[in-house]
Amino acid sequence: MHQAAAFGWQRGQAMPVLFAGTVTILILAVGAGAAAGVARVDVVNVFPRHPSDPSLEHLLANAAGIGRRNLTVLAQMALGIALFGVPGLLILVFNGFRLGWDVVSVLRVAPGTAMYMAAYVPFEYAGFVLGCTGGLHAGCWMLQSLLSSAHRFAIASSARLLGPAAGLIGIGAITEAVCMKLRNST
Repeated sequence: MHQAAAFGWQRGQAMPVLFAGTVTILILAVGAGAAAGVARVDVVNVFPRHPSDPSLEHLLANAAGIGRRNLTVLAQMALGIALFGVPGLLILVFNGFRLGWDVVSVLRVAPGTAMYMAAYVPFEYAGFVLGCTGGLHAGCWMLQSLLSSAHRFAIASSARLLGPAAGLIGIGAITEAVCMKLRNST
């Protein structure tokens, strides 16, 4: 019996089902965050402008810092495999909620900044979705392995998502650093 069959899926359906579910959960979390941001009465998330340093070193250091923070999120999602991918899902929900909240805040206090966010957020969150999907997929395989007599744990297909996820997060970090530099220089 194929491992995915225990979850009611046919061979090859596990990853697409988990991916679609992860995207759906992210969309719901972003929507909940946006709704909460609209419902609040205070305006607390003002994005400060920092003096712009025109040097390439500053841009690269900023991109490295952003990348390091985002890759830490991806690593936390991957480490959540030991708990069947649930921590990765919770991290994704928190980050999605925060994204919705931040978009509403930006649109309230600095609408021009939303244009910059639109340039890098899709890369970062596509990476987060791939990382979460990989974690959930590996978690499902691990749970199935523990529940079956086969005790076979196949992580290769799950791990293949981490490389593209890290790449997207890296692209997002560089794009965010450039956007922040552009925003601060205008």
